[in-house]
Amino acid sequence: MKAKINNKGTTMIEVVVSITILSLLTLPIITLFYESVKMNKKSQEQMTATILAENFIEDIKTSENLNIGQVTKYENGFNINIKIEEIEKELEEQNKKDNICILNESLFKITVEIVKENTLLEKIVSYKLII
Repeated sequence: MKAKINNKGTTMIEVVVSITILSLLTLPIITLFYESVKMNKKSQEQMTATILAENFIEDIKTSENLNIGQVTKYENGFNINIKIEEIEKELEEQNKKDNICILNESLFKITVEIVKENTLLEKIVSYKLII
């Protein structure tokens, strides 16, 4: 005699096991996607901060007038700290020691920091020589 096999449908245990296996397979993929989106956003913020800092440096270096001191600006969700200081006086003493003669020149140090949510994203230091 042949045994009768009941093939009326899936049991509750089969459904639970299938859902568990499916969950275990998709969870790492979802986590990977989430981390990828997070890293992409962070990278985009870093790139924007770098471009902002470079633009401010170039604007200051091409400007005819320099305002010595520190200024904080807010642009595109970033805090931009700009510091311009004359460093000729510091170099003057060193030049006297080295017997270097520099006539009518002023050297300025330009520092631009880009900050977002109390995190320093970019810092660029450059110099401008005015003859």
